[in-house]
Amino acid sequence: GWARYDIPLPAFRRPVANAVNRKDAFVKEDFIEVEGTVTDLLVGGQYRVQLDNGHGALAYVSGKMKRNRIRVIVGDRVKLEMTPYDLTRGRISFRHKDERAPTGPGRRQPFRRR
Repeated sequence: GWARYDIPLPAFRRPVANAVNRKDAFVKEDFIEVEGTVTDLLVGGQYRVQLDNGHGALAYVSGKMKRNRIRVIVGDRVKLEMTPYDLTRGRISFRHKDERAPTGPGRRQPFRRR
């Protein structure tokens, strides 16, 4: 029969040089993790965060925190992920638990349709 091996592979199917597998060919930069305190709530889901090193940053809440409905308010201690390319912007990846006692009616009941 006719052999298909005479036709060269397309570029996206060729093996990548100096890579063990395809994942090693596309390595993203690591994030810089810093901690800070939320100082302002801005429009569009943005937050102004005062970092522990004295600098300020503009931040937004990560998708995982939105999905789990973790609320961030002024005064919360948060962990930011920042890229080394722009140290004035970041993503809030973690909100530290409060040490003070909860002050409220407790857990709200979820909304139910009747």
